[in-house]
Parts: sequence; structure tokens; C-alpha cells
Amino acid sequence: MNTVIWLGIALYLVQSALFSGLNLAYFSVSRMRLEVENANGNPHAQYHHHMQQPTWLN
Repeated sequence: MNTVIWLGIALYLVQSALFSGLNLAYFSVSRMRLEVENANGNPHAQYHHHMQQPTWLN
């Protein structure tokens, strides 16, 4: 039983680190670079450009 608890804690810490890193990477993308890629027609950049816009601009 004790092993299951420690495995659960370890899994939680790994997931927490993963999502923190993904969040940091997502919001550290340069907005200027994103706008340039968006203007060039990159569909991934268009999606992320839309997602980073403040909600009050929609």
C-alpha cells in the first residue's frame, strides 16, 4: 500500500512538471514571430495566434 502512495505522488510530480513546462513553452513564443508565421499562412501559427489573443478582443 505504501508503494502505491509513493508511485501516485511521483506520477503527480511528473505530470505537474510536464504541464508547467508546456505552459511556459506555449506562452514564451514570440508574438512577433507568431504574427509573421500567421501572415505566411502557417495553419499551426494561425491557431496559436488566435489562442493567444485576449478574450475581450474576440
